[in-house]
Amino acid sequence: MRQLKRQSVCLLGALSVTGMLQAAPAADEEPLALKRGCMNCHAIDAASGGGRKVGPYFVDVAKRYAGQSQAVETVAERVQSGSKGLWLNQGVRVPMPRNPQVTKEEAQRLVAWILGLK
Repeated sequence: MRQLKRQSVCLLGALSVTGMLQAAPAADEEPLALKRGCMNCHAIDAASGGGRKVGPYFVDVAKRYAGQSQAVETVAERVQSGSKGLWLNQGVRVPMPRNPQVTKEEAQRLVAWILGLK
Protein backbone atom coordinates (compact mmCIF):
# COMPACT_ATOMS: atom_id res chain seq x y z
CA MET A 1 0.00 0.00 0.00
CA ARG A 2 2.80 2.38 0.92
CA GLN A 3 4.48 1.59 -2.44
CA LEU A 4 1.26 2.46 -4.32
CA LYS A 5 0.94 5.80 -2.50
CA ARG A 6 4.55 6.65 -3.28
CA GLN A 7 4.04 5.83 -6.95
CA SER A 8 0.85 7.90 -7.04
CA VAL A 9 2.58 10.90 -5.49
CA CYS A 10 5.47 10.59 -7.99
CA LEU A 11 3.05 10.34 -10.89
CA LEU A 12 1.08 13.37 -9.74
CA GLY A 13 4.30 15.33 -9.29
CA ALA A 14 5.49 14.40 -12.76
CA LEU A 15 2.15 15.37 -14.29
CA SER A 16 2.22 18.71 -12.48
CA VAL A 17 5.71 19.51 -13.75
CA THR A 18 4.73 18.45 -17.28
CA GLY A 19 1.67 20.70 -17.14
CA MET A 20 3.78 23.64 -15.99
CA LEU A 21 6.28 23.08 -18.77
CA GLN A 22 3.58 22.91 -21.40
CA ALA A 23 1.92 26.04 -20.05
CA ALA A 24 5.14 28.05 -20.26
CA PRO A 25 4.94 30.67 -23.00
CA ALA A 26 7.21 30.32 -26.01
CA ALA A 27 10.27 32.53 -26.07
CA ASP A 28 9.83 35.95 -27.64
CA GLU A 29 10.74 35.33 -31.26
CA GLU A 30 9.92 38.80 -32.57
CA PRO A 31 13.61 39.46 -33.37
CA LEU A 32 13.68 36.27 -35.46
CA ALA A 33 10.40 37.29 -37.14
CA LEU A 34 11.99 40.62 -38.06
CA LYS A 35 15.20 38.95 -39.27
CA ARG A 36 13.34 36.46 -41.47
CA GLY A 37 11.03 39.08 -42.99
CA CYS A 38 7.77 37.98 -41.36
CA MET A 39 7.02 41.50 -40.16
CA ASN A 40 7.17 42.83 -43.72
CA CYS A 41 3.73 41.29 -44.30
CA HIS A 42 2.37 40.65 -40.79
CA ALA A 43 1.82 42.63 -37.59
CA ILE A 44 1.27 41.13 -34.16
CA ASP A 45 -2.11 42.84 -33.77
CA ALA A 46 -3.98 45.99 -34.76
CA ALA A 47 -2.29 48.03 -32.02
CA SER A 48 1.26 47.18 -33.10
CA GLY A 49 2.74 47.62 -36.52
CA GLY A 50 0.59 50.46 -37.82
CA GLY A 51 -2.44 48.53 -39.00
CA ARG A 52 -3.01 45.57 -41.28
CA LYS A 53 -0.30 44.78 -43.73
CA VAL A 54 -0.91 42.14 -46.40
CA GLY A 55 -1.04 39.08 -44.13
CA PRO A 56 -3.23 38.24 -41.15
CA TYR A 57 -2.37 39.56 -37.71
CA PHE A 58 -0.42 37.01 -35.69
CA VAL A 59 -3.07 37.11 -32.95
CA ASP A 60 -5.66 36.07 -35.55
CA VAL A 61 -3.45 33.15 -36.56
CA ALA A 62 -3.23 32.16 -32.88
CA LYS A 63 -7.03 32.29 -32.55
CA ARG A 64 -7.63 30.24 -35.69
CA TYR A 65 -5.33 27.42 -34.61
CA ALA A 66 -6.05 27.47 -30.85
CA GLY A 67 -6.49 23.99 -29.44
CA GLN A 68 -5.40 22.15 -32.59
CA SER A 69 -2.88 19.46 -31.71
CA GLN A 70 -0.93 19.68 -34.99
CA ALA A 71 -1.02 23.48 -35.26
CA VAL A 72 2.73 24.07 -34.92
CA GLU A 73 3.57 21.51 -37.59
CA THR A 74 0.78 22.64 -39.93
CA VAL A 75 1.53 26.35 -39.75
CA ALA A 76 5.32 25.85 -39.80
CA GLU A 77 4.94 23.89 -43.04
CA ARG A 78 2.91 26.78 -44.49
CA VAL A 79 5.57 29.26 -43.39
CA GLN A 80 8.18 27.35 -45.37
CA SER A 81 6.12 26.20 -48.36
CA GLY A 82 3.60 29.02 -48.68
CA SER A 83 -0.17 28.86 -49.05
CA LYS A 84 -3.03 30.77 -50.62
CA GLY A 85 -6.70 31.34 -50.02
CA LEU A 86 -6.68 30.42 -46.32
CA TRP A 87 -7.54 33.92 -45.09
CA LEU A 88 -9.96 35.16 -47.76
CA ASN A 89 -12.72 35.44 -45.15
CA GLN A 90 -10.50 37.94 -43.31
CA GLY A 91 -9.92 40.03 -46.42
CA VAL A 92 -6.41 38.69 -47.03
CA ARG A 93 -6.01 38.29 -50.78
CA VAL A 94 -2.23 38.00 -51.05
CA PRO A 95 -0.87 34.43 -50.92
CA MET A 96 1.72 33.44 -48.34
CA PRO A 97 4.98 33.09 -50.29
CA ARG A 98 7.48 30.29 -49.86
CA ASN A 99 10.17 31.15 -47.33
CA PRO A 100 13.16 28.92 -48.09
CA GLN A 101 15.39 31.14 -45.92
CA VAL A 102 13.46 29.96 -42.83
CA THR A 103 14.69 26.61 -41.51
CA LYS A 104 12.24 24.02 -40.19
CA GLU A 105 13.48 24.65 -36.64
CA GLU A 106 13.07 28.42 -37.03
CA ALA A 107 9.58 27.99 -38.50
CA GLN A 108 8.55 25.85 -35.54
CA ARG A 109 9.99 28.38 -33.07
CA LEU A 110 8.23 31.26 -34.82
CA VAL A 111 4.91 29.43 -34.97
CA ALA A 112 5.11 28.35 -31.31
CA TRP A 113 5.61 32.01 -30.42
CA ILE A 114 2.77 33.18 -32.70
CA LEU A 115 0.35 30.59 -31.34
CA GLY A 116 1.14 31.74 -27.80
CA LEU A 117 0.10 35.34 -28.51
CA LYS A 118 -3.15 36.66 -27.04
